[in-house]
Amino acid sequence: MRLFVVALLVSLPLPCAARSSLTMEDCEIWLQQLQGEVEDVQVSGSEGASEHEALLKDLKQASLRRKGAKAEDSLKQVGKFKKRAGQLAAEGRVQEVEGQRLKNLSDTITHCIEQVDQEE
Repeated sequence: MRLFVVALLVSLPLPCAARSSLTMEDCEIWLQQLQGEVEDVQVSGSEGASEHEALLKDLKQASLRRKGAKAEDSLKQVGKFKKRAGQLAAEGRVQEVEGQRLKNLSDTITHCIEQVDQEE
């Protein structure tokens, strides 16, 4: 099932690519998808629950729908999320496949925001 979801996610940008360009709303959709993925991630260890909440907080702060949200602020928060998720994966506190999926989705979001920001 997870493999199907990942394959589906990889195919999502294709309709966007068919249009002339991506929008910040496209990037927000990816952010929401990543947030949904994080909700299912199990973080081990005595601080697992608080680390899990910190990951979700990073993504909420990255939302492009927040009042006054700027692309550079969102990029910074996605970077903070990616670093935190990477540390958890390196420590073995999240499953390797989950850590890789979080990295891939955060890379996709970063690329999306950078591309849209360049076009504006």
